[in-house]
Amino acid sequence: MFGGWVSSRWLNEAGRAQFLATEEAQRAVTQALGEVSTSLVAIQKLAAEEAQLARAVSATREAVRLANLRYESGFSAYFEVLDAQQQLLVAETSLGVVPT
Repeated sequence: MFGGWVSSRWLNEAGRAQFLATEEAQRAVTQALGEVSTSLVAIQKLAAEEAQLARAVSATREAVRLANLRYESGFSAYFEVLDAQQQLLVAETSLGVVPT
């Protein structure tokens, strides 16, 4: 007489537990995907910043080369070479590429 009621109640509780577990798993997956998305955006921003710093290093290397040429030609003082080298050091340090 009570067998059907007990079995039906057990199935309802089991179904509810499965539903709750599924919802929890979906929340975990959604959170994980959000974290991955955030990380990918951060990586893209860092890559863009690194590219910008690399361009700055390249430009300041050219400035050092030109400052040396002007000095060697007698068109400028040596402090301009030193200033360009200092700017290059700052740019390379920002990029993390300090030559030894």
